[in-house]
Amino acid sequence: MKGFVVRAPEDCPIGPNDIDGSRHFFDAFGDSDAEDAAAYIVKFCQNRGMWVSFTLEEVREEFLPNIDFSGLISTHRLVERDGVFYVTTSFAAACYESSPAGRGKLEPA
Repeated sequence: MKGFVVRAPEDCPIGPNDIDGSRHFFDAFGDSDAEDAAAYIVKFCQNRGMWVSFTLEEVREEFLPNIDFSGLISTHRLVERDGVFYVTTSFAAACYESSPAGRGKLEPA
């Protein structure tokens, strides 16, 4: 599923803090390695308070030296341009659907 690239907070109604990054994203991406990578990306962005662009080296330096984004790129959940990665709206939605943080702003009252 393709989504729109998120470059600013207003590009996506789901922010990283709307997602519980401490839980595994079961069945969100169809592959355990992709789901693990997604959790690290969510945590990386949570540490910055919003969806941000990033390099593989930045995430590896903060979390794991062998993290792999290929499963997220092949499904268009991440977009890479000149070595910089961007999350997509479909990435945010899949993470949120799998593991919302408490009462997220998209959850009905």
